This record gives sequence, structure tokens and C-alpha cells, in this order.
Amino acid sequence: TVQNNTGVDIFGLYASTVDTDNWEEDILGTEVLCDGDSIVINFSYPEDETMWDFAMKDSEDNMIEFYGLDFSKCSSDGATLVLEYDGEQGYASLR
Repeated sequence: TVQNNTGVDIFGLYASTVDTDNWEEDILGTEVLCDGDSIVINFSYPEDETMWDFAMKDSEDNMIEFYGLDFSKCSSDGATLVLEYDGEQGYASLR
């Protein structure tokens, strides 16, 4: 589950392993994740690649980036990625 607590609507959501220089495809596709809402996303990764970076795009194509999220302690049944933004920097946590 991705929880948007950023204060802005998310028009694009991207993920990549920490050792990748490019963002992968938009996870949301044509969906918009409004502020305060959440969405369930099926996200799988190899056991040896548990460190991920995320980025979101707002309505004006500004990118807010979230680095170094460690999925190694997350349950295989799922986790919640909480995205937050203070107007200058993005923060993310896994629950």
C-alpha cells in the first residue's frame, strides 16, 4: 500500500533499486493518487535487492525523491509505504 501524506496529488510514482540511475516506468499508470488517499500496488523484488528509491511527480511535473527504503524487514504479506513532503524535502517510511 502507498499512502500519500505529501500535501499534493501524485500524478506519477516511480521506483528503482538504489544502484540504478534511471527511474523505471510509472507505477500508477493513468491513476492519480490524491493527497490523503492510498492505493494498493503489487510490488515484488528479488531477495537480494531490498533497497529501493522512489520518486513522485506532481501536477506540474516536479519530482520529489525518496531514497534508501529498506524492504528487508517487510512482511511478504505486504507493507505500507508512507510518503510525506514538507514543501522542501520528501520523507518516506515503511510500516
